[in-house]
Amino acid sequence: MTYATVPDLILRYGERQVIQLTDRADPPARLVDERVAGDALTYADSTIDGYIGKIYQLPLSQTQPVLKELALDLAWYRLQSEPTRETIDRYNAAIRSLKDIQDGKLALAGEAGAGAPAARTDTVEMVSAVRLFTRSTLRGA
Repeated sequence: MTYATVPDLILRYGERQVIQLTDRADPPARLVDERVAGDALTYADSTIDGYIGKIYQLPLSQTQPVLKELALDLAWYRLQSEPTRETIDRYNAAIRSLKDIQDGKLALAGEAGAGAPAARTDTVEMVSAVRLFTRSTLRGA
């Protein structure tokens, strides 16, 4: 599931800043490089899935605004070659939030948790004959 898109990134941080971080052409194309931005967003998606996949069944059944915000923070951090203190703080806060989701301290509204194991139907049952040798039959032997 994609939690945030390139247009979401541009809307939050501004086109000029996204161009500065993604345009790696020589000479610069002065355009948002969709591949570079997409790679950062894919990293964010994978990170989020890694944390919440232990609790919730993926893909999620509905869009979660909180995960979109976390994905943007994670992707923005990923795009930085020298992240600012604010970017680092937002990244760390995003990771803490994901850990809270994983620990069950923060729930995703409307999502069924995968935390409880499903009933198993592939059990094995063994049946054997009556015991030949017991304490009472061995007495006096």
